[in-house]
Amino acid sequence: MLFRALGGTPLLASTLRERGFLVDDVPAYETVCEKNAAENIREMINREEINFVTFTSASTVKGFVNSMNGLHWERYGFYSVCIGEETATEAKKYDLRVMISESATTQSMIECIKTHYRRANEQNG
Repeated sequence: MLFRALGGTPLLASTLRERGFLVDDVPAYETVCEKNAAENIREMINREEINFVTFTSASTVKGFVNSMNGLHWERYGFYSVCIGEETATEAKKYDLRVMISESATTQSMIECIKTHYRRANEQNG
């Protein structure tokens, strides 16, 4: 069984089937956008108080962008730390500045952010 988000991509299931696996593709959860904090986040972005936004799926990118109602992303300096290529592809559709973790884990996303900070500190002395 492959558990994934309702409305998520069927790519993994179809790839596994193409390789001869029997796959039950089960939508196990639904991504829901929480909009209560959107205005506070928008204000923090405008004040350049946010350095990183993390995304663990294409649907989290879509939810974030939709909740921010038309911000022009190219004006802001924060990075979108994406858990993988598919998520990064979605973020790039909105002109977000993308960083991709080496592996699809939250720990790898944290390491990606730490590496960025180390390099920035080395460059700034």
